[in-house]
Parts: sequence; structure tokens; C-alpha cells
Amino acid sequence: MSELLDPPNKTFADLMSTKEIPVPNTQQAFKDTCRYYQSVVRPFRPIVAPGVFGGHVLAQCAIVGARSVAEGYIMHNIHGYFILPGKQDVPFTYKVETIRNGRSYSVRQIRVYQPDPSKGPIADFDFGSKDLCFICLCSYKQPEKTILEHQRDIDPVFKLENRPENIHKIPLAPDVDVPSWEEWSQDPENSYVQEVHPIEMRKLNVTEHNRTKENVTDRRQIHYLKSHDVLPNDFNLHIAALLYASDRNSLFTVLNIQDEQHLPNRIASIDHAFIMHNLDTRVDQGWLTMETFSDRSVDGRGLYNGRIYDNDHKLVCSFMQDGVVRVFEQDEEDKRAPWEKKIDSSSKL
Repeated sequence: MSELLDPPNKTFADLMSTKEIPVPNTQQAFKDTCRYYQSVVRPFRPIVAPGVFGGHVLAQCAIVGARSVAEGYIMHNIHGYFILPGKQDVPFTYKVETIRNGRSYSVRQIRVYQPDPSKGPIADFDFGSKDLCFICLCSYKQPEKTILEHQRDIDPVFKLENRPENIHKIPLAPDVDVPSWEEWSQDPENSYVQEVHPIEMRKLNVTEHNRTKENVTDRRQIHYLKSHDVLPNDFNLHIAALLYASDRNSLFTVLNIQDEQHLPNRIASIDHAFIMHNLDTRVDQGWLTMETFSDRSVDGRGLYNGRIYDNDHKLVCSFMQDGVVRVFEQDEEDKRAPWEKKIDSSSKL
């Protein structure tokens, strides 16, 4: 097994690095339709989660899929399902299967595994369902001339040029977006060091704005995001960065728009659907605005919705996620020390 790298000051391109591996012995029957890749850099793991950040594998799927399509094809759509939590110190192994190569669109199915390294080399791995941690379909297309065009605009109050704050005065998004977590992480006695993410995200305080919205579904969470570094001229890499950002603190939006604070008992993504509208979007030229909200919570689940706008206020992508969102009853909260015991998010990468 290859040892995962953890370079200091890594860029998003570094974080997404993969290598193509030979077709394993057990997969020779698929050598004409499948290609195989492994991750080489250690992913971020939130302190409260048993698995790594799910946005990492989402984004990396988009990239390895792009390596298997013809030049000029760009990812416009991905729909994936989280199955098992990802391990931080084991490489992800990606099986990229060609489903269709059309004149304008190409479709790939990507299965993601983390084989137990103690059970033998990757060449002999059976790619069984017991080791499957994520699966998705990705669609890639060639850009085409736009004739029909419309979009939903963002509320002008959230446009960065209309904000009184300097962007660098807006605080970084927390690693876990729950008020009690922020209080805990900022206490010097806990010695917590926030992760330095290659895609910088800053969270606007929208408390006062949301108080004017009686309906929970009209409330918003707002983040501004941008790559720390200039990235290569690869639109699939830039789209992967947006995909990565779209999953940051995703289901916590469902909690943060409520009238009362709730301590999460279990947070677990079930799926993630992402549609790219503007295929030439970059994340290293000006701040983008991410608007997230929730249309529904019921049945121990929450629906997370979002949109990202570029610095010219074009709606460049939309996304949604179904997930487990369970909270403690008030009497249970009183008996529980919030961050000494981790949130149960065992279904999510």
C-alpha cells in the first residue's frame, strides 16, 4: 500500500492528486471498459466525525472521471451516494467505468473503495461490495453556444460589494458549524487548531437577516469562497473545487436556520446531487458566493439546498443533499457534554 502524503501548504490541486494504477488481476475482464486510480494525499477529517470529509471523494470522483473522457469534455452533473465512512490513512481506490460516449455527452460510473491493506496488494483486491464506500454517476459534456438563458438571482444584500464588512473581517467558516462547537474550539484549554483548507471559506453572520424571515425555508446561510492559490487551467479541477465546497458543513444548515438551537445527535449525508451551469467557472479569480438553505426536515432527515454565484453574480452551480439529521431532546442535551462525545456520523465519508 502507498503511504499517503500530507504536504504543508497544499493547494487544491495537490489535495486532489491521484495516480492511475494497472488493471488489477481480479479485474482483467473489465480492462476495456474500466480504468483504476488511487488517491495520494491525506484528506481532511472533521474532529467530530468517524470518517473523512465527504466532499473530498466527491471532488476526486469528478477528476478521475474527467481523466477517462475525451479532451474538451467538462463535468456538468454528478449524483453520488455515501455508503461507508472513509478512512484517513488508506488510499481511495477509484474504479471508473465507461457507461456511454456520445457525440456531446459522456457518462461514467465511479465506484470508490478502501481495501484493507493487511489483506494483500491492490492487484488481488476483489472489489467487493463490503469495501464499497461511495458510488456515483458523472456526466461530462462539450460546452455549447447558449441561446436560452435565465437564472434566479441572489438577494442583493448578500452581494459582496453591498456588504459593509471587508471580506477578511468576515470570519473563516468553522470546521463544524454549530454554535456550541465554535465556543468549544475557541477555548484555549481545548488546544484546537482549525484546519487550513485550500478552498478558503468565510461565513457571513446572517442572524439578524434570518430573524426577519418567519418561515424557516426563507432563511439562508451565506459563505464567500475562493482558492488560496492560482490553479491550473483545467475547468474540471475548478468544478471539483466547487463540488468540494458545496459539501462543507452541508447538513448543519438545517440546524442553523431553526428558531432554537439543537444539539446534533447524528449527522450523516445520504446522497449529493450537483449540477454545473457555467462550465468555464474558475475559483481563483475573485470571491464566489454560496447561498444555502433547507426546504424540508422530517422523518429524522433534512434536505440541504444550495447555489453558488461567481463574482459577476452569475448562478454557476446548484446542488442538494438528503441526509440524516437527528437532534437530542432538551432533557438529553442537559446531560451531555457536547464535544467530549463525538457526533455519530457513521454513514458518511
